[in-house]
Amino acid sequence: IPTFHGGPFDELISLLEFYSNSILLFQTNSYLFPQRVFFQVIKTSLVTIKLCEYQLRRCVEWRNSCRTLSDVGPQGDLGSPDLLQSLANSIATNCVGTIATFCSSVKK
Repeated sequence: IPTFHGGPFDELISLLEFYSNSILLFQTNSYLFPQRVFFQVIKTSLVTIKLCEYQLRRCVEWRNSCRTLSDVGPQGDLGSPDLLQSLANSIATNCVGTIATFCSSVKK
């Protein structure tokens, strides 16, 4: 279930949560899938990490290029470091953490 806080990264965070749930579903039921799906999951995980890194880098670049955004309206500063922190936390938990757990379970 997606968690929305009204921030500019909510849709991306929801996708990361969906990705995490998908990996966990595959991990739990991997015996039901053909072996080739396992390799696709590994490739997709690598691409996902690269995309997350790219997105985070672009968000930081955008934020650094902006003037003070505190007077933009009722939502406040859309470039707030707090909002960027929620994206970084989601990447760490839902992407990197899930992939690390998946890889650890595969080693066993």
